[in-house]
Amino acid sequence: MNNEHTFEVRTTSWHYRLICIFHEHRAYRFERDFCTYWRYVIGSIMISVVFAAIAIFVIVVGVLASIVLVKHLYMEPQYIMILPFGLIVRDMILNGIPGKSDSVSYVRAEAKPLKQPSIFSMKMKSVKSKFCPQLNVIKG
Repeated sequence: MNNEHTFEVRTTSWHYRLICIFHEHRAYRFERDFCTYWRYVIGSIMISVVFAAIAIFVIVVGVLASIVLVKHLYMEPQYIMILPFGLIVRDMILNGIPGKSDSVSYVRAEAKPLKQPSIFSMKMKSVKSKFCPQLNVIKG
């Protein structure tokens, strides 16, 4: 039942899951029409950008703290004994725990149904037509 006046959203789509991360308690509000849904998508993206900026800040502070630590180790060489333990932890992070086997299973992809327009192309269509399409949420 997809025509120009409806937009189907699966609960497994990235934008629906992104909204649910930040606004799950308000699900009844963003499932009304496409324009409301779009505002919640943009709001969730903005919140994600703020969290990403905070994460980048933490990473930069961590790098600067590492530089200070290296300088301190250069000035106080007796603390260099902690370096082998750091290399062991780094190896475990990059390669996993020794002896643990990875299991990979492959699944055949099923034939996909007709492709829905993306959320961005639907937004452009709704702006162009000056009409807000109905939103159909498909579970699963």
